[in-house]
Amino acid sequence: MLTRLKRYLYKIELRMRGVKMSHPPMGYDYLFGYLRGLKNGLNTWLESGVKINIGAEAELTIGDYVYVNCYTIIDCYLHIKIGDRVQIGPHCYIGDFDHNIRVDLRRKLHHREEKKMSPIVIEDNVWIGAGVIILKGVTIGKNSVIAAGSVVATDIPQNVVAAGAPAKIIKTIAGNVEK
Repeated sequence: MLTRLKRYLYKIELRMRGVKMSHPPMGYDYLFGYLRGLKNGLNTWLESGVKINIGAEAELTIGDYVYVNCYTIIDCYLHIKIGDRVQIGPHCYIGDFDHNIRVDLRRKLHHREEKKMSPIVIEDNVWIGAGVIILKGVTIGKNSVIAAGSVVATDIPQNVVAAGAPAKIIKTIAGNVEK
């Protein structure tokens, strides 16, 4: 009962901050962790099934006019900054950490050491296709497009299209690009 009340209060808090959410018939958990680490701009839209996890000391900054499609997961344990006019496709994963796992075949579970964290920056006017994975320490430049199914493990400059696993630049966007 207490968990359901906490989730309900999170949703009210998100709405008060200007976040718009779609609601499936059974409702859905959008936010886990610490709400104080969330800073969002105007007209943030979260589709159903989006999960946002914010660690105790983490800061998730979301700009104006950001759209996050269904079943995307944002795991923030250090710092993730999403700029203005960013569109994130369905089934994406954005995480600013990974685990330092040591493989030991004598154990039932692998030994997990402390998390390695590095901030993620997604600059303004970026379009992220469906199923994209963005790993720790990455900056995606302004006006860039990340193709569906890509794994972004290194920085992507501005005004490019990147695709693949790992993502590589496949095209430069020329001409008048909105600022």
